[in-house]
Amino acid sequence: VSGTGATLTINGSDVTSQLTSNTWSTISGVTSITSMVWSCSSASSFVWMKAIEIDGKILVNHTAIGYDSSGNENHWHENNLVASETLTPCVEFDGTGDYLDLGTSSDYAFGTGDFTIEMYVFRPNDGRASHNTLFATRGGAGIANGFNIGIFEDSSGRRLYMYSTGHQLTYANAVPEGWTHIAITRSGTSLKSFINGVLEGTGTNSQDYTNDSATIGAGLAGSFEHTLGFISNFRIIKGTALYTSNFTPP
Repeated sequence: VSGTGATLTINGSDVTSQLTSNTWSTISGVTSITSMVWSCSSASSFVWMKAIEIDGKILVNHTAIGYDSSGNENHWHENNLVASETLTPCVEFDGTGDYLDLGTSSDYAFGTGDFTIEMYVFRPNDGRASHNTLFATRGGAGIANGFNIGIFEDSSGRRLYMYSTGHQLTYANAVPEGWTHIAITRSGTSLKSFINGVLEGTGTNSQDYTNDSATIGAGLAGSFEHTLGFISNFRIIKGTALYTSNFTPP
C-alpha cells in the first residue's frame, strides 16, 4: 500500500495493518468475504498492489497488464472482481463515449405524474471527481423539462443525485462500491431515493417533465457526463411510485 491514508476494509473491519508493501496471502479472521473496499483519504493518495488472494481465490492480480484466465482485462480501475462484474448480465460504459440512446417515446415524458426509475449499478472507484449520469431526459443547463439521475464522485465520496434546475434530493450516505441497487420514485410531489432498498434522500418536486427522449449512461444524446462502470436490470415505470418506504431489492 502506498500513499497517505490508503485503507482496506473487509466485512466492515479495517485490515490495513495486516498488509505488506508487496504481497498479501492471508488476513486473520477472514474466512469468507461479503464486502471489500479500498479507500484513500485524499485525492493525492494512491494505492498500488501486486496481488490479492483470499482463501485460495485470486481477486486481483496486477503483476502484469493483460487478461486473466476468464478473458477479462486485468486493470486496477476495474477491480478485477470477475464474479462480481462479468457474470451479471449488464452493459459496460467506458466513461468517455459510451451511452445508450433510447430514442423518443411518450414513456419518457413523465409530466407531473408518479414514476419509478431503478437499476443495478457497478461504479468502480477510479478516484476522479466527476458526474456519472446514469439516466437522462434533460438536454442541458437551464432546461427544466427533463432531469438527470447519476452518481457524483469527489474526494468526499460518491453521492446519488437527481438534477433538474437544481438538485432535487437530499443525500446523506455514500453509494457503496460493487453492485448496488438504486431507485428514485415520485409519488405526488414526494420525491425519494433508495440505495439497496434503504431510503436515502427526499425532496419535493412538482415539475412538469415533458421531454420525450432519454439516454442511459450519459447526458441526453451522449453529449456530456459519461458514466464509467456497469448498469443492469434498468427499469422505468411511468405512473406508479413502486417504492415509498424501505424494501428488499428485486
